[in-house]
Amino acid sequence: MVGAAQEATPATGASGTGQAVLELRGLTKRFGETFAVEGVSLDVQPGEVFTLLGPSGCGKSTTLRLIAGLEHPDGGEIRLRNQLIASARSMVPPDRRGLGMVFQSYAIWPHMTVAENVAFPLKVRRSTRPSRAEIRRRVSEALDMVGLSGLEERPSTQLSGGQQQRVALARAIINRPDVLLLDEPLSNLDATLREQMRGEIKRVQRELNIAVVLVTHDQTEALMLSDRVAVMNAGKVEQLGAPADIYERPTSPFVRDFLGRVAVFEATTTPGAGAGSLEIAAERCRLQLTESQVDGVGSAGRPVHVVCKLEDLRIDEAAHGAAHAIDVVVEDVLYLGDRLEYKVRTPSGRELAVFGPRRGGLAAGTRAGVVIDPHGVTVWDS
Repeated sequence: MVGAAQEATPATGASGTGQAVLELRGLTKRFGETFAVEGVSLDVQPGEVFTLLGPSGCGKSTTLRLIAGLEHPDGGEIRLRNQLIASARSMVPPDRRGLGMVFQSYAIWPHMTVAENVAFPLKVRRSTRPSRAEIRRRVSEALDMVGLSGLEERPSTQLSGGQQQRVALARAIINRPDVLLLDEPLSNLDATLREQMRGEIKRVQRELNIAVVLVTHDQTEALMLSDRVAVMNAGKVEQLGAPADIYERPTSPFVRDFLGRVAVFEATTTPGAGAGSLEIAAERCRLQLTESQVDGVGSAGRPVHVVCKLEDLRIDEAAHGAAHAIDVVVEDVLYLGDRLEYKVRTPSGRELAVFGPRRGGLAAGTRAGVVIDPHGVTVWDS
């Protein structure tokens, strides 16, 4: 990309000034000849929600399983509070790592009550086992923290999906782990419960002030919950940074196209029109950007790609025919509840999606202009 306003944190390391609670260095895992994880290096800071985000098969869940001790690395190392817990030559067993984990399937034992499920990690500890009174106290405390007080004796088979998720979370935190691992913990919940549990997870994490490593393919989940996000692709970290950095300032085409919905236009710099002037000839539109946005484009007339998120496009009937807008014809209008999505046809014959307010929308057949917010534009070599 050229002209990014600010570089995001490099993918090879971490931000943060304190001693990392969890460190991955050159972590590698192969299945046969295929690299599931290849040379991943990152740090997780105390009290941080760190998310591994990416599509299916990108290596995020394998990375989490390596941290948990459920897979053996072929290269690199993992350190927890500066103590080596995994490398190609040595492995600390999962139950001795001081980690808590919530699985995608929750892994609730059906023959146990809620209290028995939550108490299980305390009862199987290899170190000093707490007394029965202490176990009861800590189970009560964990259930209170996740909002399940009073359900101690309920059979786990009588729990809703949201309640099972809370039991799994209570079980994972009862030992006050150094790091809490969450593997797609909300993917089995409906939309309303998913939104509610995002808040619950964040609240519990803040109360305990523990580091969390979250694996998800849900972009909304990653952006809402995370302090930092590592976007993974083909076993590697493509970009690492704060949610706003990776969303607004992607450093690779993969991250650019993966996060959010984007529109890509072919353009050229306009000779004699001043720095930052671009022409999207196929759509008969001119765009004025800042010099920093086009820094590095090179000589006038060089082809580039102008990219923006769909939320940076605005449809306006009054903008039809304006030089700074793309003339369109509305072909379809989709009601999404909180907004409308217009399917429009541009002068080049291309179909484009544009969002608009849910009230007072345009009808199919309306001629309008689509205005690109220049502040949301990034410019890339074509």
